[in-house]
Parts: sequence; C-alpha cells; structure tokens
Amino acid sequence: MLSTDRPFFSPAWFGILDDSDLVTPINGDRRFDDFYLSGVTPGTLVQIDLTSTDTDPLLQLINADTGNVIASNDDGGSGFNARLQFTVQPNADYILRSTTFGENATGTYTIESSIGQLTPASILSGNQILEGTVSRTDFPNPHREGDFYDGYLLTDLQPGEVVVIDALGDFDPHLQLVDANTGNILLEDNNSRPSITSLLSFTVEAGVDYILQVSGNTGDYNLATQSFIPDDSDDQLIQRDLFRSRIFRSGSLNGFIDGRFNNERNEEWGAAGTNFIDTVPLAYGDGVSTPAGRDRPNARVISNAIAQQEGDVSDPRGLTNLIWAWGQFLDHDITLNPDVSEEVAEAEGRIVNIPILANDPVLNPGNVISLRESQFDPTTGTNASNPRRLPNTITAFVDGSNVYGSSEEELTALRAFVGGQLRISDGNLLPIESDGGRPQ
Repeated sequence: MLSTDRPFFSPAWFGILDDSDLVTPINGDRRFDDFYLSGVTPGTLVQIDLTSTDTDPLLQLINADTGNVIASNDDGGSGFNARLQFTVQPNADYILRSTTFGENATGTYTIESSIGQLTPASILSGNQILEGTVSRTDFPNPHREGDFYDGYLLTDLQPGEVVVIDALGDFDPHLQLVDANTGNILLEDNNSRPSITSLLSFTVEAGVDYILQVSGNTGDYNLATQSFIPDDSDDQLIQRDLFRSRIFRSGSLNGFIDGRFNNERNEEWGAAGTNFIDTVPLAYGDGVSTPAGRDRPNARVISNAIAQQEGDVSDPRGLTNLIWAWGQFLDHDITLNPDVSEEVAEAEGRIVNIPILANDPVLNPGNVISLRESQFDPTTGTNASNPRRLPNTITAFVDGSNVYGSSEEELTALRAFVGGQLRISDGNLLPIESDGGRPQ
C-alpha cells in the first residue's frame, strides 16, 4: 500500500496489495485495503472505481457499523476493472474495500471516488484486540517523515464513553487520533511509558467520528481497545498498569485465578495445568521416563551428610528459622506436582525405594523409604525426543494460590462469602475437606 503525496484524506489513492496486508474475513486468501468514505450527504449518488494493471480487482461496499458487505463488483468498469454506484443512505457510514478476485494475488491499484474523501481505515470496535503490520508498502504518514501507517475507523461507540487504546510493537508505535470529518489530529502519543508502547484515552463526543492511525518505521504490533461508561461505583475510572502496558478500569485489574493472561502475549505461560519449564537437560534413567540415580550413592546417606550438625548453629547473617519457612511457603505458592495414588503406584510399579543403611542416626537399618512417582503429562514420555514432563497443578506466580486455590472450584470451596472471609473449622483452624475445605 503506497500512496501519493496526498495527506490523510483524498478522493483518490494509489496502493499496493502484498503479503503484509490482512486477508479478507469473508473470502479468505485475498489481501485487502480498506478506505473510509467521508464528506458525502444522504441522497448523493457516489461512484467508486477500482483499477489495476497487475490484478483482477474486486471492490466491496461495507457497512461500517455492522461490517456486512452491502454490494460488490468485479468487472463493472473497463476491462477487468471494478466499479460500484450507490446512493448514500441516512445515518450510514461506508467502508470501501480494495481486494482481488483471484486468491493470493498481489500488485498495485488505484481507488477513486466521484465525490467525497477517502482515507485508509479498517473497522475497529471499542473493545477489540488485533495484530497488524506496518510495512514500507503502507501509506506514508505526511506528518511524520519516514513513518508509514495503518488506519482504523472506531465504531460502536456511544457519546460519554471512555475509550482506551494501547499499542505494543516490535518497533516504537505512534498513535494518532484523527477527526474523521475534519481531518484534524485530536490526540497523539508514543512516549506514555518507557517502552515500545503507546497509549491514548479519550471521551467520545456526540457527532464525531474517529480515525485511529498506527504509525512507525516497520514491524508487527498488537492493538487493544477498551470502552466503557464511567459510573460512580468505580473508586477510580481508569488505572495505568505499567507492568501490563495498559490502562484498565479499576474493576478489571483482577486476572484469572488459574494464572491465564498474566502474560498477555502468551496467555498460558505460568497457568495452572501447564508443564514445568526445563532449565537444565532432563536426565531420566532411560532418557525417557524412569528414575535416575540407581548408580549413585544412597540418597539417605547424602541427606544425612549434608544436614548433620551437633547443637544449634547461628546463621552468620542473623536470620531466623522463619526465613526457610517463608521460602518453603513461597515454593508451595509456585510449584505443586502431586504423586500418583498408592493404587496406581502399586499396580504399575511406580515406587522408588531408598534403603536405610547401617549406622543411620534415626531410622532402623533394613527398612526403606518408599516414594511414589510424580504424576506426568500423559502426552509425554513416549520416546527420547518426547521425555516425560510434569504439570504444575497451581499457578507459577506469587499470587497466594496455596491459600486461595488455582481454580474457581477451589476458591468457591474456600470462601465463606461473608465479609470477604475464608472458611474455617472448629478452633479457628483451616477448613477440612469433609466440611467443604480444599482437598489436601
């Protein structure tokens, strides 16, 4: 998509369709550019011509409010060129889509309106997340030398709504909010935070249509919009969360209890039920699933040698026993992989026995310490290239999941639903499972 030196609004545009453009949602495998038509009045007859010497152009007329295709034309102009004529209806906004009749076709085109002004803009609702690409075949931004831009028409907005727009890219995106009727730049931002993100927020005014432009050099970006009607129930209408690179309503800052979407680009990272990440090479006995260490010294002997001491030993930093207890608490907040049941362990031989040797300071020689194997992801452990992996049944975040649970079911079982309190058992102790408490 490459324009002439015209500004944001013009009756004619010269562009290029290539692999950086989105594919049509209606008939896939066809690249497209969208244009918003402004400056026309109800009852006016409009003619749109789409011409190309590289492709067989296909022209579509789209209702900007619903996204529905009102009309389309393939060869209504000269040769294979497209032409549409329509009468402007009251209270209607229009998008003209330049695409191709053939799949995966690329090339140059010219789109021209007999009346009014066109500006590059696809439909973007007030609550949407999308991915885009700014490339050197996009339209150059006449107000930012060396930058190219994608345009969006903001739809489904009501006067008085607060709209928050956030852009995150692998380049430094620049956001501009443009009055779709006058072409004036109302707001712009690319430095709201010390990162490659940009943020805009504004209140919708009656009678104003808005164009959003994402500008930059080249690269991919994520764009998110949120809109809401302010009310007195919010202590704070909007909040800026620097860590999540977005502005939110105060009531929407709570994440999912299972840890999903804590990382907005990788929604499953750290979520309950996902497998542990390996920071060192796996070393199963057979390279696939069996316990390692059968040829190593006895584990109980190693433990005794490391932990053995006579009397109390003061910590050189003055730390108390609370430090290891707190560390254990944190460990239980980020990792939990249960053992298989006794029945499964016995039936499948998934028990590891550690012999108690002579001279053990506590346990009787000749006995064994029996450990059951951990539960594992059943899709793993099939061969050396797919070794056994263990799932984390709680979230990997320091979020109190060992107190509140990592699922709605656990949370519901633990809550008293009175005064924000948790359930307790007799004596003001933790709840027990038979009384609706969390299984231990």
